[in-house]
Amino acid sequence: MQREKTMLIADDVELNRALLENIFEDEYSILQAADGAEAMEILRSQPVDVVLLDIVMPRMDGFEVLKTMKEDKALSGIPVIMATSEKEKSEEHALILGADDFINKPYRAMVVKKRVENIVVKHILERKRLENALFETRNELNSLIDSVPGGIGVWKVTDKVQVEYFNDGFCRQFGYDREEFQERFSKDLTALWVGGDTEYILGRLRKIRTAMKGSPWSIR
Repeated sequence: MQREKTMLIADDVELNRALLENIFEDEYSILQAADGAEAMEILRSQPVDVVLLDIVMPRMDGFEVLKTMKEDKALSGIPVIMATSEKEKSEEHALILGADDFINKPYRAMVVKKRVENIVVKHILERKRLENALFETRNELNSLIDSVPGGIGVWKVTDKVQVEYFNDGFCRQFGYDREEFQERFSKDLTALWVGGDTEYILGRLRKIRTAMKGSPWSIR
């Protein structure tokens, strides 16, 4: 089940928080913070999808919160929309710190809603683009590894030997094609052991290592 999107509204004026919650409560689970320090406590304790952040707040102002978020890898990807008034000339500084957009006071519901929607959609599309790029890179790397002569395998040894990656050459070292090896041995290579002889599997792994000597690839 997909988690409901969560919005954090940080503003020291209760009326402003109430107005923004009224605009977004049908689309988001709303969290509220009355100052910047409380906002950071919330951000570090639970998942948040978007932040509406006032600039002028006690204990820790909006600029400090924004700067802290962008310096924290776990929080830097959360979109932040800053709340400003016409009297505040702070947009340039907020942009430098990494703000995604601005909403102006007094709030106009349709404008505020559309700005937030645009930023959230932009972040979703960017995340999908990065995921697709990573997927394509992984496929290219796998194709490159599969084209290398010899056996290449990556395994993790605990109470069993779990093969986390292997190419066709690795399977051939054990006398199997890729599909059969995947089905029978990828989850536990110790299934190849004969009569409980632990030296059998170790010997086969040593054979692969020897076969790879002098290659630009190695198995460890």
